[in-house]
Amino acid sequence: MTEDENGSSSEEGIVRKISGRHNKQHEDKLLREAMGKGCEVLRTIMDSVGDAIIFLKGAEIVECNGAALQIFGLKNKEDFSGHSIVEFLAPLQPDGGSSAEKLEEIAHALRNKKFPMFQLRHIRKDGTPFDAEVSLGGFELEGEEYTKAIVRDVTERMNLVKKLDRVNRTLRTLSEGNQMLVRVEDEPSLLNGICEVIVEHGGYPFAWVGFAEKDEEKTVRVVAFAGRDEGYLKTVHIAWGDDEKGQGPTGRAIRTKKLQFVKDMRKDPRYAPWREETVKRGFLSSIALPIIFENEVFGALNIYADETDAFETEEIRLLTEMAKDLAYGIHALRTRVLHQKAEKALRESEKKYRLLVETARDAIILHDMEGQIKFINS
Repeated sequence: MTEDENGSSSEEGIVRKISGRHNKQHEDKLLREAMGKGCEVLRTIMDSVGDAIIFLKGAEIVECNGAALQIFGLKNKEDFSGHSIVEFLAPLQPDGGSSAEKLEEIAHALRNKKFPMFQLRHIRKDGTPFDAEVSLGGFELEGEEYTKAIVRDVTERMNLVKKLDRVNRTLRTLSEGNQMLVRVEDEPSLLNGICEVIVEHGGYPFAWVGFAEKDEEKTVRVVAFAGRDEGYLKTVHIAWGDDEKGQGPTGRAIRTKKLQFVKDMRKDPRYAPWREETVKRGFLSSIALPIIFENEVFGALNIYADETDAFETEEIRLLTEMAKDLAYGIHALRTRVLHQKAEKALRESEKKYRLLVETARDAIILHDMEGQIKFINS
């Protein structure tokens, strides 16, 4: 945050310029006197709606309804009155944009009396974030000009939009993964391709596949990955035995043959051995899906997210289906390889047998089941 020539921060400067030097008591009196002249119906209506309604003189808050206190997490009107509206519309959550930019945007609207609708992410007094839709409009009361701010909590709506977006992305991921099953010719291409599809089409920051080794330590061997690894898989040791190293989501998924979650990597005590490396890369939650075909566990597909509790029910169902398709693909490729090896071995066996017969000194005559001669050596 920069400072102006008086030593104040730019944010404070903007708030001061917007607020001006209004006499709080005088403005409160003007509005309340005006509202007292037959505006009890208006007060009743204001307190009955779910949206925050805030009256401003300049940018200073002079009156609000009960919903405003609830939405912003305040206990009484004294926490609101006399403050600039800018203090409550910014600063925003770190991922919501620059505080200074938002302050200036709102300041410009108030100064020029041009009031576009804003959709912003705010922070309540207790620190919880919420999505808000803000509209500003001017009006005149008893010869005085005021601005009304209507703030609507649209968190539920935005969460639904995000949920639908995640499901659509997962559907695309599943579709791309199924197409890859048809195209690939070998197992490494399938495994790396699935991880790439999850990152590129699913929008997840990181995905990897680990196979369950049958060694003494029950090691999980990394066979494919895509996304923001940044050396993570080289720094960690993951196993699937029933010890400390096997209590992570990957180990539990392989051992129990059931999908596993980490809703918050910062808090889950079982995730302690890997917490430092994952959190510093920005990962906050993950899901591990066992790769199983006909009760045989090959390993686990791991997907990471940048937010806590990131995986919704429908999203999980689709990802589970993808893990099943991956298991089928692995089995099909391995069966094909075994079949190709068997054919090769048979051809080599026939070649050796023919060579043996042809080099034999005695006459050899082979007949089929009906007695017809099929082969006579020279």
